Amino acid sequence: KTTILRWMMQRLDRTVMVAYIFNPRLSVPEFYQHLAALFDIQNWETKSDLLIELGKVLETRHSRGLRTVLIIDEAHGLSPYVLEEVRLLGNFESDTAKQLQIVLTGQPELRNVLNYPDLRQLK
Repeated sequence: KTTILRWMMQRLDRTVMVAYIFNPRLSVPEFYQHLAALFDIQNWETKSDLLIELGKVLETRHSRGLRTVLIIDEAHGLSPYVLEEVRLLGNFESDTAKQLQIVLTGQPELRNVLNYPDLRQLK
């Protein structure tokens, strides 16, 4: 699965930026620190600061016709708290499209986790 995922990422068009997370054992603060590093967001102190800066990055990329994809490998290992944060990231959108595409990959138990009512939006 991971090998196929990496193969696919290497073949994506240059207009697609991939933010790849492969460590599912992150706490919520660690998840946001990792996200900030992936998007080269340095000046933030709070989650709100980070989300504002991330929104600017995504809006700029979207306005230039560029796509942004967050891929989380081994997502079955994410805590429900981190999965909820991932779900909320899906709210970055313009009038016409999602500004952040989210791809979750993992073992079959991921399907069971995504069946929880609060997380169905991630399917």
